[in-house]
Amino acid sequence: MSTVPTVYGADLTGNRCLNCETRVLEGTIRVFGSNDGDLFACPACTPLRDLQRGAGSNPDFTRQEDGQ
Repeated sequence: MSTVPTVYGADLTGNRCLNCETRVLEGTIRVFGSNDGDLFACPACTPLRDLQRGAGSNPDFTRQEDGQ
């Protein structure tokens, strides 16, 4: 019997960032993604500051420089 190793909290079915195609944890999608389960940016391709400002849930997110 073949078993697939699992990682706690990981969804091995292929949750991926829609921007860079990096595989992401389900929790990352839950925290930063849209209500539909889409993730438009992830920690691999976007600074955490932008994710906290909504880049992961907004496909039209525009990065702003500090002070704007």
